[in-house]
Amino acid sequence: MVINQNIIDRYNTINKKKVYKQPVLSPYEPKLIERDYQIGFIYRYFIRKRNEVNGTIFEINTDTNEKYKKDPLFITTRIRWKVSGEQYEIETANRKSINLGKLDISNLDTYLKNLTLFSKM
Repeated sequence: MVINQNIIDRYNTINKKKVYKQPVLSPYEPKLIERDYQIGFIYRYFIRKRNEVNGTIFEINTDTNEKYKKDPLFITTRIRWKVSGEQYEIETANRKSINLGKLDISNLDTYLKNLTLFSKM
């Protein structure tokens, strides 16, 4: 059931109570710089609603991660994403990172299919 935000706002006004507003998560894609490739990895952050085991996963930035990591309605995770090296090394490292991230967000592997995304080989 979709609840119109105007109805929630009206309810809040009438009852002078606050109802939880569903956050709007904006799409995010990391923008790498040359230093990231020199270091060899970046950190990537992901979020999903806690009660939706197969729910939609969003990639988020560091600030959004900080905002929601203690929110009981969401699960967040951070993974180390290898971006430099040989293709085999990158794929192996990123597969391991995904498996670690799955300890928090069980369906993370359904979101991260391209193991060499952002990579320079």
